[in-house]
Formats: sequence, structure tokens, C-alpha cells
Amino acid sequence: MNSSDLTYRDALGIPGNVFLITQRLEDEKEKETDLLYSLIYKKSFPRKGHQLISDFQYEDKAAEKTSVFEEQYFDGSNNPLSGVDYLQLSGNEEGNRRLGINLDYILPLKIDGKFEAGLQSSFREIFNNYVVKEIVNSIENPDADFTNDFLYQEIIHGAYVNFGKAINKFTLQTGLRLEHSDVTTKLLATNETNPRKYADLFPSAFLTYNLSNGNAFQLSYSRRIQRPVSADLNPFFTIRDRRNIFRGNPNIEPEHTDSYELGYIRYWEKASLSSVAYFRKTDNVIKRIQRVDADFPGVTITQAENLDFKRNYGVELTYAYFPHQKWRLNGDVNIFHSLSEGTFKHEGQEVFVGGTGMDFLKKNGTLTLSVNDIFNSRRRRSFSEDETFFSEDNFLWQSRAILLSFHYRINQQKEPNRIYVNPLIEEKGVEY
Repeated sequence: MNSSDLTYRDALGIPGNVFLITQRLEDEKEKETDLLYSLIYKKSFPRKGHQLISDFQYEDKAAEKTSVFEEQYFDGSNNPLSGVDYLQLSGNEEGNRRLGINLDYILPLKIDGKFEAGLQSSFREIFNNYVVKEIVNSIENPDADFTNDFLYQEIIHGAYVNFGKAINKFTLQTGLRLEHSDVTTKLLATNETNPRKYADLFPSAFLTYNLSNGNAFQLSYSRRIQRPVSADLNPFFTIRDRRNIFRGNPNIEPEHTDSYELGYIRYWEKASLSSVAYFRKTDNVIKRIQRVDADFPGVTITQAENLDFKRNYGVELTYAYFPHQKWRLNGDVNIFHSLSEGTFKHEGQEVFVGGTGMDFLKKNGTLTLSVNDIFNSRRRRSFSEDETFFSEDNFLWQSRAILLSFHYRINQQKEPNRIYVNPLIEEKGVEY
């Protein structure tokens, strides 16, 4: 069970001149289930690294939530106003089912090469039945403005090919992925349907120049897609805060990002340092825009919209230090700038540092101590405005955290600590 307490203070002229205090209380009950089934088949051929892998996954998530909202009213001196309390009920049944099928083929080529190809299909269905009722004189009255039955159906088919080749000190990998998406959103209560079909191509290229002792430069380009989450598509209203309402937008389009990176990795006897400078250009960026409701000027509505673009650029540093055979200290620093433009602007900066670990029990056990946001510097600033409305947010995460974890592996080797991810050839191919 969860509970929340929200208080409004309405004032005239100056903040201290309060004439009405509203206290909104919520008691929520929630029940969730999450089931995941997975089946993997791997066929290995005589040549080392020559494989055919199939992967089937089915996931079924379900949740039921009920909430009771009560509003109590007080005058500016905090004296109760009798006879005007307000009571609401809400119920929400939601589910998420997904079937995923992957088929991957890996063929090592002679003279340090590799060919990969695969097929991918995903079938997803999300439903959300949201009901709101007002209680007047002990009688429950459905509120049509907030009641909604939403269905999201998504079918994605994809195919990809990758080719990698090492020539002297250079290593090249190129790839191309084709996806076809068939997405339909339905409002079952009003029989409104919004079908969308689109195809996308996603090229990628990685060029690595290998220096001595494992040091290397890498230049890369990739294109990717970020589809809207169901909460951004579902137009139902949430009523936790009656003056600040969030709703989805079934007409939202996916984001497309072009990413350019230049990286360098440096090794010492007991340490390594990876640095990556990047620039990312995103079109149709999805942002949640805040505006004043035209029919109710005292209410703001936050809704997902597509803006013109977003530009991210920054530098990320990843380090590792091995003071002892059983100890490892590693961390990451990421300094970036982000700007989105349309009717909305957003700028941000983030710094993350942390991490130390130790292997023992014949390298089957790992004890890890990590520190998140050491300087408590994660901050987001945003500005929203239109002809009649202006909003400025300055949000500071209280995200500093210390985590101590222990992992023990049974009949498994520890994954290598990959400071610098080289997407090219991991192993030399076998000649014909």
C-alpha cells in the first residue's frame, strides 16, 4: 500500500496572503505479477566461432491498482471548511504481453574477418483500463473525462547484416539493419483507432586504429530509433494531482538519433583510461510539454509531444585501476550538454563517478562497492512557455547512493571488465 499527501496554498497578490488551503490525500493498493519464459537453442559448427543461435522469449506483466482520493479544505488560517470535502475513487487494470523471436548466424572468415546476419520479430500488446468515480452522497458516479480503455498493439520485424575485417593495424566493421513497424492504438470506449506503419534503415560503421600494447583509437557512426513508451501514447488522465494533469498522446512519433563518436583507450601496467567524445543529433525528439488548460486556467496539462530536434555533445572518461590482483577500482565521468528546441528548451549536465571491487573464492565470487553521484551534481533545468504561460523548473536529484553487492558464479566464467567496447572482431577467424 502506498500513500501520498499533496497540499495547495492559494494566495492573492503575495505568497503570504493565503486564502485557501487544499489537502489532497491518496491511499493506493497495487498488485503486480511479472512472468518471463525464455528458450535458447545454439548450433555450433566445426569451425571455431561458427554458430547459429535462436532465442524465444515470452513476457507477461500485469498490475491492478486502486486508489482513494480525499480532499479537505481550510481557510487561510488553517481552519476547516465544513461541508465541502471531496472524494474520488480510481481503478486501473494494465497488462503488457510480448513475444520475441531472434535468429542469429555468425560466420568467421579467413584472415581476421567475421560475417553476421539475423532476423528479429517482436509482438507486443499493452492494455490499460482506467476508471474514475466521484462519490457524492455515498453514490459512485463515473467521470467520463478521466475514464478510458486503451489498447496498444505493436509488431516489429527486422533483419540485419554485419561485416568485420582486420587489415594490419586497422579494423573495420560495417552493418545495416532494416526494420518494419506496424503500430496501432485503440480507444475501446470511443472506438477511435490510430494505425501507423513505417520502415527504417539503420546503418553503422566502426573504424579502429590499433596502436602498441592494446592502445587504440576508434571512430564510429550509428543510427538508432527510440519508440515512445506506452505512458506517452495512452491518452488517459491521471488524477493524483488535480491541478497538474499528465496525459499521453496517441499521435506521437518515434525518435531517430544519429550518433558520432571518437574514442581512445590507453593501458598502463596497473591501469587503463578510456575517453570518448560524442555528438548525437535526434529528430522528432519526444518531450513532455506543460501548458495551461484552455477550459480550466487553474490546471496545467503535461503531454508528450514531438519537438524539432535535440543535440547532445560531451566527453565520457572511464578508468580502471588494479592496485592488487584481487582488487579493482573503476569509475566513469560523463560531462555533457543537451539542448532540445521546438516550443520547449531543455539543458542539462550530469557527472557520475564511482566503483571498487574484489574477486575471491577462486575468482567465482565478486564483492563490489559502488558510489553513485559522489558530488550530488545531477541537475536538470527546463523552461516552457507559450503566449499565456511560462514555467521554469530547476530539479536536483538526491541520487547520491552507496551500494555493496556480492555475486557468486557457479560453473561460469567472469565476464571481462570491458573498459573500451570494441564492436569489431573479438577472435581471429579460422582459415578455410
